[in-house]
Amino acid sequence: MRGGGGGGDTGGLHAPVAAGVGGDGSVFVADKVRKQVLVYDEDGVFRYAFGGGGSEGGRLEEPAGIALDGSGGVWVADRVANRLRRYTAAGEPAGEATAAGAFALKGPRHVWVEASGTVWVADAGHDRVCAFDREGRGLRTIEGGLAAPGAVAVDTAGRRAFVADTGHDRIGVFDAQAGTFLWSFGTPGTGAGELRQPGGLALDTQTSVLYVADTLNDRGQAWPLRLSTAPDLIPPRAELGELPYSVERGAVVTVRGRAVDAHFAKYRLTLAGGGTSSVVTESTGPVWLGDLGLMRTSEFAPGTYRLELVVEDRAGKVGRDSRFLTIVPKPVPLVAVPGPALGSR
Repeated sequence: MRGGGGGGDTGGLHAPVAAGVGGDGSVFVADKVRKQVLVYDEDGVFRYAFGGGGSEGGRLEEPAGIALDGSGGVWVADRVANRLRRYTAAGEPAGEATAAGAFALKGPRHVWVEASGTVWVADAGHDRVCAFDREGRGLRTIEGGLAAPGAVAVDTAGRRAFVADTGHDRIGVFDAQAGTFLWSFGTPGTGAGELRQPGGLALDTQTSVLYVADTLNDRGQAWPLRLSTAPDLIPPRAELGELPYSVERGAVVTVRGRAVDAHFAKYRLTLAGGGTSSVVTESTGPVWLGDLGLMRTSEFAPGTYRLELVVEDRAGKVGRDSRFLTIVPKPVPLVAVPGPALGSR
């Protein structure tokens, strides 16, 4: 189909940002400039619009996300009004999520509705995603380690939540019930499998493929996924952050690292050299890797060491990355020694 087209006609689009498809094939398009949701039939013929500028009486300030539920309801995230509204398929207001207290929204974006009726919204301004029941009551949140998430998608079993972690250029995978982090994939960049501000997600549950809108790379990418409890097929890759080539003994060095493409289980950071090996830090549970800790070089003798990060996924696959670091002796301060007085013999 082809509908809209920014013209003067009633159904012309100006800045479409999201779309959803109804059970009868109708297409609902959120247009942030028109401040409306425009509805087309399956052939692209304009039918009607609802919303319009404002914050009362079912009006919209800036629709940013849209999704349809199984009972014919249309959920729309209003980014400016900080609301998640529900409409009938005919465009009549039918309530809204109770976005207050612990579930208050700030700049909500993408909306996803599970088969069970649970409604998810990317609460970008609060660096989290929120889940509401079909009546709009707050259920739970996923937060911690996210930066301005732009989208969320949940598998048909309601078990895994895939989050476009826009600010970190990656996709995070979480336990949709407990909210705990499982693993992540994608890495910043412009190459295949790399992302720059991913802003949209679509999950094909029949083929187990996740489609990602790679915003700043002006493209879409697709990842085959396993939606069962088995680990992902992609082996993990460890990445250590940049380190200085050498430091004085006694300096404190901040070490950064991460696991890429990992159904993540644990990591270990070691420093080896001079016939010895020491564990700097380690974890036995799934975590976001970031600042791995402070390494105090006063505990090591001067010399050249290899700092190695090892990540291991739940299938036992391992990824490694290492850097060399030279610890040099701390300079001994010069002490002035009094000499003979001028003119003395």
